[in-house]
Amino acid sequence: MIEHVWTVICSRVVVDQESNNLSIQNVLERVTIPGEPIPETLVPMPFEVVTMLTRADREEPVRGSMRMQMLFPSGKVFDTREADIAMTRHTTYRVRNRFSGLPIAEAGRHVFTVELRNAGEEQWRQVAAVPLMILLKPPEEESTVGEPKVLGESESV
Repeated sequence: MIEHVWTVICSRVVVDQESNNLSIQNVLERVTIPGEPIPETLVPMPFEVVTMLTRADREEPVRGSMRMQMLFPSGKVFDTREADIAMTRHTTYRVRNRFSGLPIAEAGRHVFTVELRNAGEEQWRQVAAVPLMILLKPPEEESTVGEPKVLGESESV
């Protein structure tokens, strides 16, 4: 049986070539974007959703599938990605889902769900729901009053 260990949303992942360990950079919990909601628009901000899986029985090879979905606050599915999982030689497995930008159709709590299914099973089982709060901040209106100036000390002649 495949087990979920963790799922993280981050801006970048670096894999050490010697140890194969990950460095997860800038874990994302909340993002503030200037502007109004715009359907079917992505803000160019690359990010990744990384998942670590393991075998429940370390001695028994296992195969299956993983499905990750990004859901808008309304519950509408923005993106679905699936991956075949084969843990025959190794006891752990990582899945990296890379995104080129954030959708700004809706502000609020977006959720990345992770579901697993072992080989031969028909039903998916949800193992994680990781939130990402996307806040949309209206652009600042230009003031009719100028910015205050800071004056330095005058020099004596």
